[in-house]
Amino acid sequence: MSIATCPECGDRFEMKSAVIEAEVIRLAHPDKHAGSASATEATQWLPQQQQARQ
Repeated sequence: MSIATCPECGDRFEMKSAVIEAEVIRLAHPDKHAGSASATEATQWLPQQQQARQ
């Protein structure tokens, strides 16, 4: 289990597994949100958080 922080609001939340993290990336992907800047930022931010925890 790991802790993540939302880049927009600063809320902290627990990520229970890499599977959940992968699902969040899939759900936030810009292709699903018409290339929005927020979706792009989230998709780039999540893997950075994974790397920072390793």
